[in-house]
Amino acid sequence: MKEKISISIDKQLLNLIDKRIKEYMFANRSHAVEYCIAEVLKQANSRKGNDGNDGNDGND
Repeated sequence: MKEKISISIDKQLLNLIDKRIKEYMFANRSHAVEYCIAEVLKQANSRKGNDGNDGNDGND
């Protein structure tokens, strides 16, 4: 299930997203934001060793 959130975003970034929507790269703004966040997290995980483990066992 998806959660509804509210964000603030730079106007220039929003214009770029809207341009990509018009070019059919994204279905809508939510799709664009979700896709970009997922890509950044995938890249971050791959830099950590592909397992997504950041070394934090939660026992801090």
